[in-house]
Amino acid sequence: MDLSSPRSSLASLRTILLISTLLLAVGSFAAVVDPKRPAAAGRLPTTQLEWVRTVDGWERPGRWQPPVSPSKPLHPAVVAGLLAMAAVGGLVGPTVPAPPSSNENL
Repeated sequence: MDLSSPRSSLASLRTILLISTLLLAVGSFAAVVDPKRPAAAGRLPTTQLEWVRTVDGWERPGRWQPPVSPSKPLHPAVVAGLLAMAAVGGLVGPTVPAPPSSNENL
């Protein structure tokens, strides 16, 4: 397959753009869908304990502070955008010069 022909480079460009678009769509879908599943219908409800024995003594669980996460994870759209920029940069950026032909040396 000759990679220098316009037809093959156009096919490569279409393939890369298709993959980038699919990655962007999957990332966008992952950002919208809530990963938490609803509770099963057959499950019995759990009762909340009134008091719990901790290191500091007996405490109510409702008064506990949730741990603060140090940083937020990247949004899938950010990752998809970076992948799209890398794909386009890979197409546009590097150009390989053609080797000199043997006819020029004569």
